[in-house]
Amino acid sequence: ALQVELQRLSAEVNALQRQAVGCWNEVEAAAAARNVATIEFQQDAENMRRELQKAYRGTEFTRRIVAQAGQYQQELESWQANKSELEAAVAVRCREWQDANLALR
Repeated sequence: ALQVELQRLSAEVNALQRQAVGCWNEVEAAAAARNVATIEFQQDAENMRRELQKAYRGTEFTRRIVAQAGQYQQELESWQANKSELEAAVAVRCREWQDANLALR
């Protein structure tokens, strides 16, 4: 009877050892999966950081372009005003010359 009980306990110990090995394998697999997920998360985070940097640089570039366009618009308006003044002065001078030419005839 003692021999039978010893064999039963030995079988239980063996079963528990197999179960422990199985649990340990599951723990190792979970740790490996966690490591893979961590690496993937870090890669995704790095990719997102790069994309955000690109978007920020694009925004800064756009902001500079808009500011530069505003400066060009102001310069254009200034040049148009100067052109209008010059055209008016030339028109006055032409009329003066025409009047002077008529007076000389």
